[in-house]
Amino acid sequence: MRASNRAVLGASILSLVAAGLQAQSVISAHSGTVNYFEGEVTINGQAPPSKPGTFAEVKENKEIRTQMGRAEVLLTPGTMLRVGENSALRMVSNKLADTKLEFLAGSAILNQVEVVPYNAVAISYQDYVVTFPKKGVFRFDSEPAQLRVYTGEAVVTRGTSSVHLRDGREMAFTPALVSEKFDPKTGDSLYRWAKHRSEAIAVANISAARNAGSAFAGSNGSWYYNPYYSMYTYLPGGRGMLCDPFSTLICYYNPISIYNYFYPPVRTYNGYNGGGGGWSPSYNSSGYYPTSSGTSSVLANASSTSGAAHSSAPSVSAGAGSSGGYSSGGFSGGGAGSAGGGFAGGGGGGGGASHGGGSAGGHGR
Repeated sequence: MRASNRAVLGASILSLVAAGLQAQSVISAHSGTVNYFEGEVTINGQAPPSKPGTFAEVKENKEIRTQMGRAEVLLTPGTMLRVGENSALRMVSNKLADTKLEFLAGSAILNQVEVVPYNAVAISYQDYVVTFPKKGVFRFDSEPAQLRVYTGEAVVTRGTSSVHLRDGREMAFTPALVSEKFDPKTGDSLYRWAKHRSEAIAVANISAARNAGSAFAGSNGSWYYNPYYSMYTYLPGGRGMLCDPFSTLICYYNPISIYNYFYPPVRTYNGYNGGGGGWSPSYNSSGYYPTSSGTSSVLANASSTSGAAHSSAPSVSAGAGSSGGYSSGGFSGGGAGSAGGGFAGGGGGGGGASHGGGSAGGHGR
């Protein structure tokens, strides 16, 4: 085969691969994508696929149920639903402008990173309807039947009556609609797992924001597929960054802000041959900057677990107590530490080609 023909064939293959990746890069058309699951999970009685890069959906009028398992469902951009063990929910409407779910049993945590006026999420339980005007962390339980607001604001409506719940308030699902205080600093295994999942999505955000490019800036926030982790992460719109309600150390960047925070200009001397000169700013092409715990290309405090994690895609296991699990990639139920420079990642070259440096819990491509 001539060199020119080989070049044409190679270019054709690369263009097809790029087209395939681009086709699945962004999902924001509807709610219901299962981004991660572990253990016994079914959607209308069928187990989700465990093939890397393949994601099940909870479609309208379908139910997601767990036994000894957990699942993460992506709703409107920036809103994640974490389903606990022995739990069930039904998708009533998967439209972004009017996402509705029915909480049937068990426990579930809604984590809302961003609230935009053209998207809406509502969760019903029996004859109660809960909406979320402000971002935050919200928990539903059926035994006892109650709603907890760790951070943010929720509105509970029953008939013509409604009550607003804010940080550190809980309310039993009773006709009285009476709320009381609770300690939002306490949490069980589901709460800790949900927080670890936010950490995993935030780490995957670093290389995804780099790969998305400046063309993404100014658009609305979207779920974005990160092929290095085989999972979806969140890219906020505009030019800034957003931090997760779980912690100000769990943050999500868009393609503009990622360079402002992780690739700041460096000062270089432009003098030569002993003559005059001066210091001037230039682009930090090294892809990192110093932090108190190393550089931004090092994932801080990532440690592997000894548990048996089932993942059919590249994964990172981190965080004590992780039970492992299947994600269409990404993290096996664990969370990465966020000391020093917060979430560090991205590595040099190739857009997120390495995470974790020499840590046993790191994942590199």
